[in-house]
Amino acid sequence: MGPRQLQSQIHADYTTELASWEAYRTGVTGLYAQAVRKDDYNSHLIREYNRKIHVLNQPTGLFIAPFDAGYSFIGSSMTAPVGIESIEGYAFPQETLSAPDGSSYAWSIDGSTVSTSQTFTPTIYHIGKTISCLVDGTTYSTTVWHPNQISAVKAFWWANTGVFKSGNIVAQDGDPVYGWYDIINNYYAIGGANNVNNMPKYEATDLASPSIRNDFTDFYTMNSEAEDVLNSVKNAYCFIGAKDNFPSSGSNHTMFAVIGSGNEIIFNLGSKISGSAAFYLQSKKTDGTAVLVTGSSANSNYNVIGAEVLFNGSVSKLRVNGQVLNSGVLNGSATTSNSNAYSMYINYNLPNNSSFDSYVTAVILAGGDTPLTSTEINRLERFVGLLGNIDVPLI
Repeated sequence: MGPRQLQSQIHADYTTELASWEAYRTGVTGLYAQAVRKDDYNSHLIREYNRKIHVLNQPTGLFIAPFDAGYSFIGSSMTAPVGIESIEGYAFPQETLSAPDGSSYAWSIDGSTVSTSQTFTPTIYHIGKTISCLVDGTTYSTTVWHPNQISAVKAFWWANTGVFKSGNIVAQDGDPVYGWYDIINNYYAIGGANNVNNMPKYEATDLASPSIRNDFTDFYTMNSEAEDVLNSVKNAYCFIGAKDNFPSSGSNHTMFAVIGSGNEIIFNLGSKISGSAAFYLQSKKTDGTAVLVTGSSANSNYNVIGAEVLFNGSVSKLRVNGQVLNSGVLNGSATTSNSNAYSMYINYNLPNNSSFDSYVTAVILAGGDTPLTSTEINRLERFVGLLGNIDVPLI
């Protein structure tokens, strides 16, 4: 296998099995040793390998060091991997981690001890945190998964943080919500489009994670920077954690909508449309008309509702709780023209004339030239599911 083939294989592989990455390391170092021009390996194959070791929380001894901030190799020779013994398990919320065998254990996060057992299970509130375990004088560390590890993720609103009553006043339980900031790029959604009568409410305890309560005419509109994240992408995604309290009432219940400059629907995702209490995804075809995909009856439970709109692949997929419920054909050759967003809304009625009572815990937007992998989709759906006690199994 040549270096480019191996690089592509490493890029697409999200296994967390230690033996697999030990084998990759052997393959990379073997090719490097045979190479005449080694500089190309430093910033391509080795960089991709080191990056994946970081992203997948593999033992630090597997890194090909020394390397720079971008994970490119900057050394003149390589040594055998060291310190392979490490924390076992995938560092993801609700997945159990195990420290190496020892006589004493001290797990810590942000300098505070959180457990003295050999095992520790991170929660949804630990995403992005570095977790360390001191075992008989030796410290082992790992970093809990975060949506920002997926480069295609453009925005991530989570009601646990960035929710404001007004200005810089953080919303408390029951407060009206004016601004909701995403935690990756600080994009914001404006509650009620500046209309005090359309302000959603902050709910601290109704679900497993804090949520935004949208009562009837409440909705959010995005700022211009947020709306730009899905402009001209070949593949667009939305994952929203929501509970529709009355899916059989009113007319259209749209959880998330992307609208074009001509007020046409790019895609909208929800739990009720045209009198049918069913999950749905409506997407724009390349000829300007729309394709509607529905699947299974909506309910008043918490659900992870997903839109997978592959403009370049001419297909749209409706996802609920980790499964594709149905798909539709967008018809036409490869194009990016249908992804040009003009405005985006959370909890928006199309048309805006029906009662729509819901809770929303999180909204994740992703997009780019390359589709998300099945593993990346699974991680996002798994996390959003945990916010409402939905078990989407890891793959």
